[in-house]
Amino acid sequence: MHEQACKRLKIQHKLVAAEMRRDPEFAAMVTRALPKREDTTFLPLAPQNLLPFACSQCTDEEMAGVFGMELEQFKRAIEEDDVLKSVYKNGRLAGQATIRKGQYDQAVSGDRVMLQHLGKHILGQEDKATLKIEKANPLENEREMERVLAALIQESRMKGLVIDVEPVIETEKRACENEPETA
Repeated sequence: MHEQACKRLKIQHKLVAAEMRRDPEFAAMVTRALPKREDTTFLPLAPQNLLPFACSQCTDEEMAGVFGMELEQFKRAIEEDDVLKSVYKNGRLAGQATIRKGQYDQAVSGDRVMLQHLGKHILGQEDKATLKIEKANPLENEREMERVLAALIQESRMKGLVIDVEPVIETEKRACENEPETA
């Protein structure tokens, strides 16, 4: 119902704007007849009107505007009315659950990017690789590590990832310095 009224108003606005450009007398008449800001009608703050906006994850400021209220006035009204508070909270949660279900459905259907996203954010997975090089000669270890690190850095740049290799290098250097020398 609200959407239809908005559509009708937009069409009327376009027609009036076109006529105002064409006829200056009509423009003056319309300007005099336009309602003042306080005459504007808004949706009443009621549970059935609040629910779709809460589910859509509208901000409090956006919802306050739809209901013709100041932000603080809107927040107070929600806080003071148990039914509105429940509709607001549950509407937000239902909207979030809908988004999460859509993401899950997308991942299950084979969307690799969504699988990675959910793996990182829900399961705490990371793009992390660990490499351990064990050779008898420390000089060979260092050369091998440099070669592997260069390959990792190149691959990460192609994928747009950032790899912090300094802690690994420092740890390996300290480990090599503390090892007793073998003859």
